[in-house]
Amino acid sequence: MVLGSLFRSVAHALHATRRLWAGVELTVAPADVLQPLLSSRADDALLSVYGSLFLTSAIAASRAEDRSTTSRSSPRRRTALPGSAATPTPCGPRSTPTNVAIHRMTSAMELGNVRVAVDLGPRVDSSGLPVERKVRHAIETARADSARNRRDNALGVLLDAEQLAPEQIKHHAINRQLVLSWLRNHRGPRSVLFDELTRQLHLV
Repeated sequence: MVLGSLFRSVAHALHATRRLWAGVELTVAPADVLQPLLSSRADDALLSVYGSLFLTSAIAASRAEDRSTTSRSSPRRRTALPGSAATPTPCGPRSTPTNVAIHRMTSAMELGNVRVAVDLGPRVDSSGLPVERKVRHAIETARADSARNRRDNALGVLLDAEQLAPEQIKHHAINRQLVLSWLRNHRGPRSVLFDELTRQLHLV
């Protein structure tokens, strides 16, 4: 279980350096080792580590724009624990239905399935998530709304998230790129709320 969790952590580091296929391989191999143990000695922590390996693998595959690998991961990454994602296991976050839904939304965005992402976003109950995860989901929701030309909705989501974690909103790369794209493509007068957000991010 600890080994599986460590593999997942290294896979995240590989993703950060765009070594996406290495990240996929590093999550699938230990998951195959864990799978035979599920029927005989599975507990919440082991199930969570097993499920989270496939969540990680699916995100890496979708960022590599490989739909078939993302799809193959989908049935196995639904191995999820009931309840809230707020309570971590000793080896990291729980692989709950909430976390699975969040990863499905992110995978959809990475693959260009914007409509799927927009539909999934409001269905996720993020109330039980830690603040960091809650705000990260808000950023993904705003990104999906923006891609569907629903910028007012996206702006409202980011401003609500800014109230929860101003520093995270201020410094998160995806969020800053999103707001910068709005600035570049904006025509006409800007709203007071939009100006407020750009000032908070020190973009004007």
